[in-house]
Amino acid sequence: MKRLFFILAFGSVMLGVQAQEVKNEAAEYHHEFYASVGLLNDVQVFSMTSDLLGAIFTLGYAVQPDRYWILTPSVGYRYWFNKRIGIGVHFAFDKNSVRANHLDTIRNEWEWRVHNRYFYTVAMDVNWNYMCKPICQLYGNAGMGVTLVQFSDNKATDPDARLKQFPFFNMHVSPFGVRVGRDIAGFAEFGWGYKGFINAGISVKF
Repeated sequence: MKRLFFILAFGSVMLGVQAQEVKNEAAEYHHEFYASVGLLNDVQVFSMTSDLLGAIFTLGYAVQPDRYWILTPSVGYRYWFNKRIGIGVHFAFDKNSVRANHLDTIRNEWEWRVHNRYFYTVAMDVNWNYMCKPICQLYGNAGMGVTLVQFSDNKATDPDARLKQFPFFNMHVSPFGVRVGRDIAGFAEFGWGYKGFINAGISVKF
């Protein structure tokens, strides 16, 4: 009798554990918030390249590279329709500066000015999971949006030249990414665009 009771109790525990594992395996998250940092995104690479070429072609008399951000902070949100497909919105901020030689028409002298450039990116992206395990997902994503560029020159005599801005289309493709964890997890993505060559951070799903 005791042996039968032990077998039944042990079987109940094992069935409970197995049911919990199945439940965890089938669990779906619909909301995800994340914060990340990217390495050398497209606007920084383009800015550094164009400034360097400008300095070479003018022998450093008109343009000189100044300061650039190597890392790009960003935040985002995704809504998951199921385990495989999710769509979201991504926000990123960048900044860099370049030194340009200007002619002061009042004093009739040339002077160096620092032009600060600010980049604000808003984009929509699609995320798809290649492999979806409870604590590990392999995925890819692609997105498209708009980057607003602001130029500031506090020394400009023309008020309209002190702050200029214009938008342009921007995109990103990450063919491979990995997320490790459950509700709270770390992730890393590899690709090219407004997120950078490598984009890594922390995400929360619920």
